[in-house]
Amino acid sequence: MSLDAPFLLTALGLVAAAVVARHRAVRFGLELRNLHSLMRWIVFGGLVGGHLIDALYYRFDQVAEVVQWHVIWRQPLELLRIWHGWRSVGGLFGGLAAAFLWKRYRFESTVVARLTGLFEIEGYWFVRRTERVPLLALADVVLSVFPLAWALHRVGSVLALDRSEIGFLDLLITTVLLAVVAVLWKGRFRAGTYICLAGLTYAPARVGLDFLSESARSAPDVVGPLTLTQWGFAIVTLLSLGLLIWLRWTMSPRPGVS
Repeated sequence: MSLDAPFLLTALGLVAAAVVARHRAVRFGLELRNLHSLMRWIVFGGLVGGHLIDALYYRFDQVAEVVQWHVIWRQPLELLRIWHGWRSVGGLFGGLAAAFLWKRYRFESTVVARLTGLFEIEGYWFVRRTERVPLLALADVVLSVFPLAWALHRVGSVLALDRSEIGFLDLLITTVLLAVVAVLWKGRFRAGTYICLAGLTYAPARVGLDFLSESARSAPDVVGPLTLTQWGFAIVTLLSLGLLIWLRWTMSPRPGVS
């Protein structure tokens, strides 16, 4: 991976977002060890998910070929080379999957093999969590700094000569969202607020922007009238709407409860 503008500005965006997220977590009394662990899982899940979608959906012919229901592998190692390509919709769902896995499991040193009285072998593995972790509150902190990281990433994308003009529109929308989020940073809202804000503003905007994207016109036509990116962000919009309804329902007074 070359140290070009997109890569450097994306890295800077992640560092800046992590610093702000740390400050906000301290302010709201959240444990930093949980925040740091969750962010590592999300970044890893986003990179892996984004690359797998890019390789399996957009460049599947480079990885393998299907002939009469038989898979002929060409470059299977391409699935492991996460620096060769990345798609935001894959990163989105990879990060979501990583967050839910993080809530259920820890990755830590544990005994992986034991022969009583003779030896024990320790290694790092997934251990089921026993403590309760405030995933919604921690995810809200992460989503509140997402526009900062994404804005710098889009600046780098716009500076890349091989990107289309769609990056300017994406950057404009992200900047507006960042301004709104920054204004709300001083407020203390119920956990889930920033998740709904991002999911009900940026996600549907990405669905619309993808209609103007050149890559959308050349995407494999296997998911109906919409592209994979449009389907993905449309699903996120619906999930955010469902979360908003759930938050409103749990805030409303119940019959017989004073």
